[in-house]
Amino acid sequence: MNSISVGDTNEETSMSVLQAAITGHVPPRLGRIQVKPLFRVHRLRRGSCQGGLAIIEIRKYRTYPYPDQEKALLEQLETCRRLWNRLLAQRKDSWEQERRSNGMFQQKRDLTSWKKANEYLARVYSHVTQDVVLRLDKAFTAFFKRIARYPRFRKFGRYGSMTYPDAYNGSVKLGTSEKNPKLYLSKVGYVPIVVHRDPPEGINKRCTVKKESNKWYAVLEYEVPDPPAPPAPELAPVTRPLGIDLGLKSVISTTEGKHVKPAKPLKAHEKRLKHLQRNLSRTQKGSKNRVKAIVALNQEHQKVAAIRRDVNHKLSRELVNEHDLIVLEDLRVKNMVKNHCVAKSIHDVAWSQLTGFIQYKGARDGRLVVLVSPQYTSMDCSECGHRQEMALDVRTYSCPVCGNTMDRDVNAARNILERGLLQVGRDTTELKPVENGVRLGQRTAPAQPFYEPGTTSKRVG
Repeated sequence: MNSISVGDTNEETSMSVLQAAITGHVPPRLGRIQVKPLFRVHRLRRGSCQGGLAIIEIRKYRTYPYPDQEKALLEQLETCRRLWNRLLAQRKDSWEQERRSNGMFQQKRDLTSWKKANEYLARVYSHVTQDVVLRLDKAFTAFFKRIARYPRFRKFGRYGSMTYPDAYNGSVKLGTSEKNPKLYLSKVGYVPIVVHRDPPEGINKRCTVKKESNKWYAVLEYEVPDPPAPPAPELAPVTRPLGIDLGLKSVISTTEGKHVKPAKPLKAHEKRLKHLQRNLSRTQKGSKNRVKAIVALNQEHQKVAAIRRDVNHKLSRELVNEHDLIVLEDLRVKNMVKNHCVAKSIHDVAWSQLTGFIQYKGARDGRLVVLVSPQYTSMDCSECGHRQEMALDVRTYSCPVCGNTMDRDVNAARNILERGLLQVGRDTTELKPVENGVRLGQRTAPAQPFYEPGTTSKRVG
């Protein structure tokens, strides 16, 4: 068979898997099949467009404010920081002294009277100050849900962004000039901006002005109607499936036998970072040299993050362009970095960032991205299913039952692909070897069971 159609054998289940992957909602009839939402950066939400759903696309542009505009922006950020501390102190004192909760709506009403008595608050766009109240309320909500710690007071220089929550009402306007584009910000003026990428066709819903080190950025959020959903499963031929095993020696190993070496930007710049950190520790607090040292250190960290982000963007784009079904491991990175021997290396390769890029690019381009359990993928033989213990330093998989010998990571990638195909209702035996890189053969031993994350039931892979 030259191609397969996801859902030919189990159309109802495959359609449900695809719908759950897009919306994030898993119907009860899917049982314990694990489906992850595909939209992460480009997320689906209820909007004002026709049909009730919209994609929020984000554009981040570099801005170059004039000296007077930069002074105004810094003053507004400082005002927002002081407002945050005042709002937090009000909530804290009202509870400790009166056992009374001071909510978001009450603080917004108090903000109106504060602006009349404080000239600095009056210099900030009103909805920007209201967004500070909303940020604090979200911080308390996360604290009560036990997913974040108690909100803290912000010291000088620790408030680096402000948000225009309703940019569509005229508070934010992006100019259309190609030679000298400018971004209008209420209470700031027309700020020069570099539009390196055309904005999407849609409504500009929000704008966040950020200061990173000594650079300024504008993050624009656009609501784009009619999100490009993947085609129906019965009409979606999967001719180029790919299984990917994530690792440290090779950041990805595929079923096609391809290995991609990690860039390791942190390791490459670690010596320079240590030097800058020592320079910072020698400076005196409050001095101009300390400010210069902080800027230099922040710029080096930004360079490391930019290199890592650029590599993962290019790699994810290549994978999404060449394959229509991508199967990845659902790794628990937060638990893995508890091993301090490999924590730095895991953070340096950024598995979660790469997985997120593949997911949202695949969703935007109509590809199917599936996450499967990583358990025993390196121990099971991709030919016969025999399971054996293997030390981490053993890089070649040799099966004592069927004689299969191949690279350890490629064997794991083939097991990952097989689980992904089973999850969407297909099997590797229905593909030609050239399509999935799997050498077809009769299993000499039954497939070993594996456990789905969060369950105690076994599934055969």
